[in-house]
Amino acid sequence: MPRRRWWWVAVLAVVAIAAAAAAIVVLPFGSKTPASGLGAAPAAAATPTTPPSPYELAVKALADQATALTRHDRSGWLAAVDPKQPALRKHFAQLYSSFQALHVTQFSYQSSTGGKSDGPVELNNEMIFCLSQKDCPSLVPGSDNGPSHIPEKLTLKEFNGRWVISKVGKGSYRTQLQPYPWEAGDMVYAQGSRVTVGAPKSLSGQLKTVLTIADKAARTDDRFAAMVGNPQLRYRVFLATDKAWKTWYGGNDASYAVAYTIPTGSAGSDVVLHMPKLKDDRAELKVVLQHEMAHVATLSNLTSTDDPDLWLMEGVADYIGWLPQHTRQDWNFPDVRDALHGSKPPRSMVESPLKDDASDRAVARFYGLGHFAVECLATKYGEARTMNFVRLKLRVQEDIDDASRIAFGAPFKTVDKGCMTWMKQHS
Repeated sequence: MPRRRWWWVAVLAVVAIAAAAAAIVVLPFGSKTPASGLGAAPAAAATPTTPPSPYELAVKALADQATALTRHDRSGWLAAVDPKQPALRKHFAQLYSSFQALHVTQFSYQSSTGGKSDGPVELNNEMIFCLSQKDCPSLVPGSDNGPSHIPEKLTLKEFNGRWVISKVGKGSYRTQLQPYPWEAGDMVYAQGSRVTVGAPKSLSGQLKTVLTIADKAARTDDRFAAMVGNPQLRYRVFLATDKAWKTWYGGNDASYAVAYTIPTGSAGSDVVLHMPKLKDDRAELKVVLQHEMAHVATLSNLTSTDDPDLWLMEGVADYIGWLPQHTRQDWNFPDVRDALHGSKPPRSMVESPLKDDASDRAVARFYGLGHFAVECLATKYGEARTMNFVRLKLRVQEDIDDASRIAFGAPFKTVDKGCMTWMKQHS
């Protein structure tokens, strides 16, 4: 049950060590330095060179560390950390392990000076990264779009002729996604063919079960990701304790939720499961995982900050989540029948969004009706046309009537009326 919103060009960090350097420079993968100096130009008179400043050397050290991470070079990554500080080195060792387990595909630092120019260098820093992404967007300050990023303050000092990180402090602000599950370390991971599952050590015993179910669910979700033009390199699932559920990604506010999908900017999405509420029910776990991973398949990597239609967003996730079963096997179907044949039946498939403190009955009605509505569309028009409607409405964000006319060849009013009749007849 996702809560937020969600562009990408792969980049490679390169540092310009020059007097005018002010930050890490990024170039597209595959770009080359112009070969303007390769001809037989006359030799120029030698001019004095200014040695790089401490700031420039500190920035270069960070760029070298970033390169080491994406090259899977643990020694190179730790070479940028003060060797006389075991706790600090442990912190960076844990970061390295987590980034490797989470299949980091892009990592860079964006720095500006934050303190004195002599002695140790203090930097206001952004740690910018993408996980399991072919392309990585640029960071847009003050925007929810772009890659994941963590603000921090770094202090670097000279040690035996090189610059190393000697202190890490909190940034000047916290992003909406902080803390990430792995920020504090103490995480263990399991790798499947399509899914990575991470958990605190206290939940390590549940990794294998969740991974087996999630890998199987990915086969179904991948099919729908392709249909909406949003194929996934890999899915990420995190298992939360009661305490982690209240803190990870800012904490979840919906009292009825047992899981949610959180967009990480416009660079993928993560799934979080509240394990104490799911316990050992494998059937429920399968539906929940397939549902949440359906959100990743249909909604991740969006650049818009507008909330999509929640009835359709949750309806299509429930439709995918329950497959190969259908609405009649949905545990919410009794409430669907009561709603459709009660004294005040719904007049449209479009249900109002739930409140965070919604009652169990309201939750069952909302999710059940959304599931049934999407099943109607798939039954009457076919899955391909239904998923095109989903793509147009949720990803392209077409007007609902325009999306309906393009996908179904009819105005939404006609489609809506036909499905409400169908739903009553089949409940």
